[in-house]
Amino acid sequence: MNSAAQNMERFDAYLHQKMGAEERTLFEQELENNALLKTEFLEYRQFITDLHDGAEYGEIRHQLKTIHNKPGVGGRVFFLSPQFLVPLSLVASLALIITIINPFVKQGNSSAENSDYQNLQHSPAATESMDTATDSTVAFSETQANGKAYPGSPEFLTEIKTDPAGTAFLISKDGYFLTSKHLVEKHPLLTLQQKDQHYTFEASVVYTDSLMDFAILKCHEKIAAAFKPVPFKFLKNDIQLGQDVFTLGYPKNEIVYTKGVVSSEKGYKSDTLSYEVSLPSNPGYSGAPLFTSDGDLVGIVIANNTRQQAVTYVLNHHYIETVIDNLAKKDSMKIDMHTNFSKRYKDHSTLVKAYRAYIFEVHY
Repeated sequence: MNSAAQNMERFDAYLHQKMGAEERTLFEQELENNALLKTEFLEYRQFITDLHDGAEYGEIRHQLKTIHNKPGVGGRVFFLSPQFLVPLSLVASLALIITIINPFVKQGNSSAENSDYQNLQHSPAATESMDTATDSTVAFSETQANGKAYPGSPEFLTEIKTDPAGTAFLISKDGYFLTSKHLVEKHPLLTLQQKDQHYTFEASVVYTDSLMDFAILKCHEKIAAAFKPVPFKFLKNDIQLGQDVFTLGYPKNEIVYTKGVVSSEKGYKSDTLSYEVSLPSNPGYSGAPLFTSDGDLVGIVIANNTRQQAVTYVLNHHYIETVIDNLAKKDSMKIDMHTNFSKRYKDHSTLVKAYRAYIFEVHY
């Protein structure tokens, strides 16, 4: 096997979380010390991502057009498959078939190995056991139905739901939301709810990432027209050890605020596309945003560690922003975050009060 093929096998092993902790650390040190190898690794990762995105570019545009034209109905949603084959005609010189697998999905007999990694999604059993009202839904009152969210458009209002499966948050006034991929699998059409503002509506899954645990949702443009500009942006810099952070999510029927601190610059099994925070998290926090104490967006909450107290894993904001930028360049999604603003509030409680209106419950 030639050196290029050997390197690709190593790249695959690293991306698939198949390296042991020591081997992974050595490989990362080698990447830092070998500029040529690091460039080859980054080009390899970008190549397979671009190849995958390009194959589905037309379908994504079609789905967005469907959502725009049919209020409340997303139609058939095309998921970006977590597993695919690169055509041999494109990589014949490498003589390899590349399979990309989300490193956080428990596959085959690996569940025991990854039993300490837990997605923060409410399971049906957990949801049923929650302390809730007798009825699973509560109808909107006439005042709410005539209400604040969509004046003149009560057809977009449905009912107040209880027992959220997880969390999503608005990133663009065009009606795009971020959440965790494991929340949306087998659910191409979701209901998002914001009880503070007294509305619910449907959103379609328009993108699921091939490599990491995040997805993009889109609501109809008439619903999006009701949204005000988003009051936060991605942090421009890297997160720092010891940095204060907080999240807003739905581990129960009310929004919950939790604060913590960045405890590691790498995530589960030293994954470099996520990181670790010392922050208690329960099922329902999947898809919740993580912010700095100043209010900058620094990632998506995806999982916790069942064997370590208050260890939560967060998908790195740089990776998410890079994917969004690539989608915009291909003209498949115009996620305009330029109208987002970063306001410095007089105190932290005022900031939290402003942000909570952009955090949504996810329901099936």
